[in-house]
Amino acid sequence: MVSRNLEYRPLNRKISETMKVWRDKLPEHDFLELEELLDLRSQADSMHAEAAFMYGYKLPPCTTN
Repeated sequence: MVSRNLEYRPLNRKISETMKVWRDKLPEHDFLELEELLDLRSQADSMHAEAAFMYGYKLPPCTTN
């Protein structure tokens, strides 16, 4: 699934460019540790998004008075 938000692609491009800057700036071992940390953060964000979706999906429908 790809976001339709107009800011999505530019944001991902900026992330890729920034990662290249850090890859060039850091020693290989340190960069690999940074990538590992970012992967863990991504996993946690995915778990949160899944939980938020399930919570929202289970909420009873709103009623208007």
